[in-house]
Amino acid sequence: MRRSTADKALRAVREDWEDIGTMDPLWGVYSTPEGQFGQWDTAAFFETGEQEVAALMAKLEAFDRPARRAQALDFGCGVGRLTRALGARFGHVYGVDVSAPMVDRARQLNAEHPACEFVTNTEDRLGFVPDGHVDLVYTRIVLQHLGSRPLIKRYIAELLRTVRHDGILVFQVLTHIPVWRRIQIRHRAYVLLHAAGLPRELLYERLRLMPFTATHISEREVLAAVAAMGGRVLRVEPEPVGRSGVESRIFYVAAGDRAPQQ
Repeated sequence: MRRSTADKALRAVREDWEDIGTMDPLWGVYSTPEGQFGQWDTAAFFETGEQEVAALMAKLEAFDRPARRAQALDFGCGVGRLTRALGARFGHVYGVDVSAPMVDRARQLNAEHPACEFVTNTEDRLGFVPDGHVDLVYTRIVLQHLGSRPLIKRYIAELLRTVRHDGILVFQVLTHIPVWRRIQIRHRAYVLLHAAGLPRELLYERLRLMPFTATHISEREVLAAVAAMGGRVLRVEPEPVGRSGVESRIFYVAAGDRAPQQ
């Protein structure tokens, strides 16, 4: 992926998520109809994260990974829905997001959870995390919003780089979007009208346009990206297909052989 192309794609992602992080951060993280336009109950919102992480940790018992619970990384953390739950199970958790408003809100909402460290990262590399440093990397409902397949593959490789030899990377991607849904008119209209000077609140709250987009990537491309980093796919788990026809997969991946990190 050329540097200029990567920078442009990531800049567009940042702008989208700074908008939603300012206007409706909880709904942007976990988009239920009843939670939109600031209607999420905060306690109920964080309870969804607790339930999801509890289910994740139960599934990971089948892999005997991660071997330790020292470090975790929640990529695309938003306001810390999953970071908080991971922080109750790991010594330290990085919550990483491209949106500064999201990270600011995460710090406010999780001030009493010292295991959680929130970081704004606007590059396609997590330079603050050493190779093979993290026991568990988890990201869900995030990679699909990166806007391009090359950027998705870039981040898969980068996330896998951070995983310990006895750790695990768990990530979800959309593997198919029906052709008629790929046009994403509501997002295109949002971008064009916002660029023309219309206020983002008008576009989102009154016109019901969409501040973010969705991108799919085939399972074959994902497997190739993992293999290129020397990773080992432990399981591919299809998620239920809804009325929209969108298909999603969860990948459980072990890092390639590398010397243990202290």
